[in-house]
Amino acid sequence: MPPFPITRRDGMLLAVILFIAGFLRLGEAGVVEYFHDDGMLATLAQELVTGQRFAWTGIISSTGIPNPPMSVYVLAPLFALSLDPLFAIGGIMLWNVFGVAVLWAMAHRWGGRTVGLLAGLAYAVNPYAVLYSRKLWAQDYHTPFLLLAIALALYGFAEGKRRGWAQALALPVWLVGSQIHFAAWALLPVYALLAWRGRTVWHGRALMASGALAVLVVLPYGVGLAQTLAQDPTRIAAAAERSDIARGFALSGAAWTQTLNLLQGYGMAEAVAAAQADDMAARVPPSPLWGLLPPLAALGAWQLRQQRGLLVAVLAWAFLPALLLTPVWTRVYPHYFVASIPALMWLVGAGAAAVVRAVPSALGVPSAVGERVLLAGVAVLFLTQAMYWRGVLRYVAQTPLDYPAFTTPLQELLPIRDALATFDDVIVLSKGMAWDIDHEAVVWSTLLAGRVTCVRTLRDGYAVLPARPFALLVAPDAPPSPTLAFYAGVPATRFNTRGQSYTLYAHASAPADATAWQDVRADFANGVRLTGYALEATRMRLRFALPFTAPRGTDYQYSAQFFDEDGQRLAQHDARFWHGAHWCAGDMLRLDVPLAPPPQAHTLHVSLYRLTPLGYENSPLTSGEGAAVIILP
Repeated sequence: MPPFPITRRDGMLLAVILFIAGFLRLGEAGVVEYFHDDGMLATLAQELVTGQRFAWTGIISSTGIPNPPMSVYVLAPLFALSLDPLFAIGGIMLWNVFGVAVLWAMAHRWGGRTVGLLAGLAYAVNPYAVLYSRKLWAQDYHTPFLLLAIALALYGFAEGKRRGWAQALALPVWLVGSQIHFAAWALLPVYALLAWRGRTVWHGRALMASGALAVLVVLPYGVGLAQTLAQDPTRIAAAAERSDIARGFALSGAAWTQTLNLLQGYGMAEAVAAAQADDMAARVPPSPLWGLLPPLAALGAWQLRQQRGLLVAVLAWAFLPALLLTPVWTRVYPHYFVASIPALMWLVGAGAAAVVRAVPSALGVPSAVGERVLLAGVAVLFLTQAMYWRGVLRYVAQTPLDYPAFTTPLQELLPIRDALATFDDVIVLSKGMAWDIDHEAVVWSTLLAGRVTCVRTLRDGYAVLPARPFALLVAPDAPPSPTLAFYAGVPATRFNTRGQSYTLYAHASAPADATAWQDVRADFANGVRLTGYALEATRMRLRFALPFTAPRGTDYQYSAQFFDEDGQRLAQHDARFWHGAHWCAGDMLRLDVPLAPPPQAHTLHVSLYRLTPLGYENSPLTSGEGAAVIILP
């Protein structure tokens, strides 16, 4: 496998490739998704760099098993420079431009100038490569790590020379990339293949160092997974029971279809606008020229046959994920195969280079002229993909899309963020308030980090009265409710966002509360204080003081129970107390409890507790009693 040296002319060609890659990835930087997973990862990274919490696991995967924390560690340096998620997104875009450079370097070194040029261009403009390189989603930043690891493995094992430093770094870097998203584990056998083929040049001390570094890289996840299983020993077994293969063994070609789409660029409408795929395909039509890419990739594989070790590695890199997902384990998504796109583009580059070299001589055309003409033709093919991507951006920026689809572009949210940043306190009213379920609960807290003192999320049935002036932001998914009516008595500002709208209410002080409160005082050991209750015909209300800002994860249930004079329980209601992630010092919380007071009620018992895998853990009063006991008038 002879390496091809890099000249000054090659550097100029690389600069052109990187300009194109950067233009497509960094252009229209505001037309980027910032949704639930992005917000959760930003939360973990912001907590890490501000010293609030060390991440031993990442966010929960679709299987229910927590992801490794590597996705958070990789983001942490960007958030250490700025808490603004937009800054981190720009860093990810640049990181993926670097990935294009790594693929070019590999294809050039082991294929020559033309292969490097065409493989680099193919990767720079591939619509899926660009789509999955522009946001905080973990799938969008693992590929450059894997590219770097494969380059180290090829350099360390495949050239017949003992290069200890490359052998030492290849596996740890590979494990960094693999831990960012579970789908990347499918490529780990490629490392084993390259290492085994290079066994004649193994460097003993380097491999020992590599193993030690690899253990250090995976150690945090080992600790985090052990903690998870200690809390819930059935987590992995339950995930296996929910998998599709547990229902019976079956084979599917879906993974190969997705891989073929990523190779060509087809199927983008289904990926970003599933409910409006036909409309998008009509308004932003893909080019029929992309049908030439699979034959070019096949020709590229044929051209690599004389470098058998390289061919096997590239083919495994390109198609092993699809092979492993041919058995139906789970639903197949395009992002499962993102890390294989560079290998597919390497094959395309090798095949296109073969055409450029062979066709002129076969037609009797002077090679210098013929090669330039064919290179121009290949460039036109790649230009159609670049133009298509720009059309995709325009479409998703201007067209209201039904979820699941490309969500509201971040640029639509920035004016709202700027308006909210003029307040110290912000309340977001949404359909939900759970950090791990509801996107509004994480999007605004992370966008406003470092700009606003406290951001809270509410849903109907919960109302908070801050001690200072505040802004209420009503999200598009918030239904009309009594909670909204409670806050809506001031002038409103409406922000339209691609077919939806947010409404901002500016409050100089807490709204007037007409509730006929009965004052009480009961101090719970967790710091929460019950300060009042109100009984109505069909419901009751509870009022709590929150004297401190709680860390995320401080989540309690509350219980309200009515008893008669003989101590017999008449009625009970248990529900989620306000999530601790939203508590802010000085807030007064009002809960609407859908529990009608029975006529025979003599006492009301109010308690707080936490759910555990073994049951529950009560938070008693500071006096030692298990619940606040209120004698009713």
